[in-house]
Amino acid sequence: MIGRAFGLLYPVVLARIITPEELGIVNYAIAIAFLMGKVVYTGYPQALTRYLAVDDENEKYVYVINTAIATIFILLASLLVGGAILRISGKPYIDISIVLIGLTIDYFYFGLIRGFFRDIRLSIYRVSANIIQILLILIAYWLGFTSPRVMLIIYGFVYLIPMAIIEIIKPLPIHLRLRDISIPILKKLSLFAVPVILSSIAFGVFSTIDTVLLEDKQGYAIVGYYGAAKSLTNLFMIVPFGVTTVLMPKVASLTEHRMIRQYLKTSFLICGAISVGILFIYLLFARPLLAFVYKPEYTVVTTEFKLLSIAMALYSMSSVVLQTFTGYGKLTVP
Repeated sequence: MIGRAFGLLYPVVLARIITPEELGIVNYAIAIAFLMGKVVYTGYPQALTRYLAVDDENEKYVYVINTAIATIFILLASLLVGGAILRISGKPYIDISIVLIGLTIDYFYFGLIRGFFRDIRLSIYRVSANIIQILLILIAYWLGFTSPRVMLIIYGFVYLIPMAIIEIIKPLPIHLRLRDISIPILKKLSLFAVPVILSSIAFGVFSTIDTVLLEDKQGYAIVGYYGAAKSLTNLFMIVPFGVTTVLMPKVASLTEHRMIRQYLKTSFLICGAISVGILFIYLLFARPLLAFVYKPEYTVVTTEFKLLSIAMALYSMSSVVLQTFTGYGKLTVP
């Protein structure tokens, strides 16, 4: 949750050191990578988290190698097919690919940590990655390297630094052996992953279509203004993200429906109360908030910021329900 909070500084710092048009390029590349990533890094890493949480300790590593194989295959297919489409349409293919590869590595490792219930490691990983990200941006700015591609390389691959340090100091108890690749295990993972992927694609289209249409109709500068406002609404997801990070694997390990309902009810009430409080502040102080956090010129999207805030407040609460069902392993209410 703290790491997520530090992550909000990324667009704020960028908006102060690059132009709105350059920020628009960065936001567009991240949005498209995010959409493509719904196919690549949502389903199987989440399936990995769930089965690591519920299966026997001696069998956990089998899921790791099979998830890695499935994820790599989907990533390569996405880069080939999606890359061809992006090249033909004249979009920044290399920039988008950089982000997609980086996020895939991050989500896979994130799924590992969640599945092993390494909460302290998870906090260290996220917080350190976001702090390093801001430091690298400031160093790049000091050196005069502020192009959108440099910013995207930092965004996509910054997680490799804390990941490598953590694994050198205290590696996770996993063993990757090619002989453990199993068709039955891949099928088992796929039965869980495919519904999650389909749901994630629907959400990905819904959450990125605005950026895609704005770029097509009005250009990167408008995407920069709008993306800045949209990034600020990610504050609504900090508490739900922290709650669901623990909630999903916890629910996966529970067998009593009564306990699952209790976890869902408590989490929903906590996240709902916080979201309502943030929404009240955002609606009341939208214009001065945008001017203070970014620059006065970003107040041109004050109305859009208010509408986005309402939508994100609602989504933040729905994410708690979604992650509970995901942990439960069924697409029905427990």
